Order: sequence, then C-alpha cells, then structure tokens
Amino acid sequence: MQALLSEAGKERSVILSASIWCAADRTPTFDVLAKQLERVAGSVPDSIAAAVRAGKDAKATAGGLAFEVVPVEVDPQACEHVPAGELGPVMMKVDVEIRPAG
Repeated sequence: MQALLSEAGKERSVILSASIWCAADRTPTFDVLAKQLERVAGSVPDSIAAAVRAGKDAKATAGGLAFEVVPVEVDPQACEHVPAGELGPVMMKVDVEIRPAG
C-alpha cells in the first residue's frame, strides 16, 4: 500500500495505490485499500467503494471530491512461475485518486 500526495499548481490530489502479487491476494488487498480510502476521504460514493473491492475502473464525484479508480494489469501470470515462499513480480495494481471536484 502506498500513498502519494501531489500538488500541481492549484490542484492537490491524493493517490492511494495497492499492488497485488497473486490472485489469492486480490480480495484482502482490495478490502484494505477500500478501508484506507474511507479513512482518507471520509465518505466514499458506493460506486467507488464497489469498484475498489472489484478492482474495476470507476469515476464519481461526491462531497466536493472527485474519485477515480484505475486498475492496471501488470503481469497477469506473475505468480505462476514463482517458487513457493518467494515474492515474484506484481500481478496488478489499483490506484485511487482523490482530488477536489471541478
């Protein structure tokens, strides 16, 4: 799990990012990301929370904030060739950007 605070000119944003190494990591990682998103943003639109938990694209605006969920498939077969007990390449990652709406 990573967080990036960004300020480009007058626009500020926060990007929460989670990496997933194997398919078995998806659900627990998505759940942790959704909980962190709620902690950072407070109120999160249902469509965004559902998209995070499913690892799907989504955009929504609520409470003066714009949310964008972006899943990135990095190496879909990453954990197929990793010996037991070792950490291989990232299978996918999910980024969630929160910025002022407008």
